[in-house]
Amino acid sequence: MPVYIYKATNKEGKLEKGTVSASNKHDVAGLLKDRDLKLLAVKEEKKSALTLFQGSNIPLGEKVTLCRYLGLIIRSGLSLSEGLNLLASGTTNKNVRRVLDTVASKTRQGTSLYGSFQDYEKQFGKSFLTVIKTGETSGTLAESFEYLASQFQQEKELKGKVLSSLLYPCIIIGLMFVVGIVLFTFVLPQLAGVFTKMNVDLPYFTELMFNTSLYFQKHKVLVIGGFLAFVAVGFIALRTQVVKNLFMNILVRLPVVKNLIRDYNLVRFTQSLAALLKSGVAVTEAVELSTQTLSFIKVDELAKNFSDQLTRGVSLSETFEGAKIFPPLMVELVTIGEKTGNLESMLSDLSKFYEDEVENSLKNFVTALEPTLLILVGIGVGVMVVSVISPIYSLVGQLQAGL
Repeated sequence: MPVYIYKATNKEGKLEKGTVSASNKHDVAGLLKDRDLKLLAVKEEKKSALTLFQGSNIPLGEKVTLCRYLGLIIRSGLSLSEGLNLLASGTTNKNVRRVLDTVASKTRQGTSLYGSFQDYEKQFGKSFLTVIKTGETSGTLAESFEYLASQFQQEKELKGKVLSSLLYPCIIIGLMFVVGIVLFTFVLPQLAGVFTKMNVDLPYFTELMFNTSLYFQKHKVLVIGGFLAFVAVGFIALRTQVVKNLFMNILVRLPVVKNLIRDYNLVRFTQSLAALLKSGVAVTEAVELSTQTLSFIKVDELAKNFSDQLTRGVSLSETFEGAKIFPPLMVELVTIGEKTGNLESMLSDLSKFYEDEVENSLKNFVTALEPTLLILVGIGVGVMVVSVISPIYSLVGQLQAGL
């Protein structure tokens, strides 16, 4: 849907500027009227290269807030279009505001909330749409948004724990690269010049290191620019599905990381499945949607396999057992949950259990990684010190021989 830049005046006559998503310029006036704004001027926003690069992702925190407020709006009895306009005027995130403007415009025209959000499956996920559709059909839309808010909150907390645990190692590795570039670009060339003037015989490795540093100094713009370009290309590449799958295939083969990735995926899977079942989604559809959260296997084939077995009447526990990717403990507890009729509660307990496992695995991983990084830093510093001290000893020897 097009995005329009507008100028309008509020009740006090003050000028306001902003952007709004709408089908056409006429709808812009209607949207602003709902916010008690009088339209003065409007024009369609042209997408720049920067806008395309930034994309339209919505942070998990914004999703949590959005779902909680939508639940409150529905419970209050306020019309959806009016409530969505209030939310749009109160948010500072441009992507969220555009989504809310579009959804408000569609609901005002009589489109269901599920239909209004359909264009934003990429931003919110298929599970989000399915829960909304189920909530509208069953008349439990407010409860559905509460489940969604809870699921997004759990996902946000889990990602926060992972990122905070990996922050220190990433900073150390980044500093190692930065210090290395600074040494090779600014420090070592000075030492190389001194030894060259004094005609000191340099060991092969020292000479190689000095020649590399001289190249770095001569082409410092190219080297630093190339490093930044490499980081940028790597960041963009990791956002593509092909590179993500390749990177994940490498990680799942590493001994320590393999279990961490498996437990992380199990947390997401059980959280999603529990939330979908609590919101009233059918088991077959809930399992198929939850399978999309798994990142270490071919999810499309697995989802089809699960769907086929459940449709034939195979129990959920037997389906999981046949997949050979879930731990025996999880299969046993799902079996108990099916027999006792407490499957949703059992899945919630499993998600908490595996979340604790992820937290413990992260602590162990970081604990093992820290001394490894220190050893690598020590080796790097030692090699550089020996490479510099060795020619100094050679120079001292030549001076003593001359005396």
